Amino acid sequence: MGAEGCGPEAVTDQADRSAERPIAHCEPGYPEPQPLAEPTTIRLTAATQGEYLAPVLLGNAFGEFEKENLTVEILQMPFADGMAQLGAEQADAANGGPFASFMNGVGSGLELRYVLANYSAFAGGDVTTPQSGLWVRRDAFSDPENPDLAELAGQHIANSLGSGTVAVYWMGAALEEAGISLADVTFDAIAPADQFQALEGGAVVGAYMLDPFWTQVAEYPDEYVLVAVQPGEPNGGIFFGPTLLEDNPEAGHAFVRAYIRTINTYLQPGYHDDEDVIAALAEAIPVDPAQLLAGNELRFEWEIREGLMEELQRWFIELDSQTVDVIPEDQLVDRSFYLEAVGAEG
Repeated sequence: MGAEGCGPEAVTDQADRSAERPIAHCEPGYPEPQPLAEPTTIRLTAATQGEYLAPVLLGNAFGEFEKENLTVEILQMPFADGMAQLGAEQADAANGGPFASFMNGVGSGLELRYVLANYSAFAGGDVTTPQSGLWVRRDAFSDPENPDLAELAGQHIANSLGSGTVAVYWMGAALEEAGISLADVTFDAIAPADQFQALEGGAVVGAYMLDPFWTQVAEYPDEYVLVAVQPGEPNGGIFFGPTLLEDNPEAGHAFVRAYIRTINTYLQPGYHDDEDVIAALAEAIPVDPAQLLAGNELRFEWEIREGLMEELQRWFIELDSQTVDVIPEDQLVDRSFYLEAVGAEG
């Protein structure tokens, strides 16, 4: 059973978090549009625009949302502000990750849910492959050729959301292996586009650099080293507030169909070879197309893996970023939108 163009491959084992797991997909152009009866605008908040937002950026550029009678308006603001806007129904959806601000918002009674993933890393968990991850100045180590992460104790690391970001679980694991903890470093909240300058100027010794910004430091392998990376699973995506969860779920379903269709049509392996896709992405971000092509392709997907919510909350609570007790996953994640879109539910 499945929607037209979406067969058994459109749903995978949600509990499989391995880097080798299959990625859900439908045929290009599917799931088919089901235009809303009335033109509808969805207000989506996003702290920044990068390649990780490609399903939305390309959905706009190539008319996939328009096919659903939707207009997606991107409002630039920090994710925590986006959560507040969702709760107040001043925005409908937010791009980001299951950060501490999301956990705290749900814990305080806001109607928020994680509904779509975005991408998994090209070479998840592999620090020998230059990619998005924790990059550190080599001169922060006594032996620059053999970095000892224990020497990061007492140092400052740039992260777009400080210690409340989803990246703490894999950065924390890397530091624990070296014998220190996340509590031994200080996270400075610095926007992705400004992190290279902070590294160059010595304001921080390391930075969690997103696509495509990490390519700036990768050009200087004698000065910077990649020490920790995201595992092969999605760490972010799209969150809905009450307007799409309760007031107008039909618009939420239309958004999800267009998002998934964009992945299936434009963001399959090899998309960096499509000049039209790269040109549209570069214009929307905006960056030079060469900067996009200097980085690795992302593995775009919409399914949310089971188990991540519990793991994240342990770190957030330990770092005092989460101010509420552990919240069960079923109060944080709503997979019904994408399951219905591919014909697996509803």
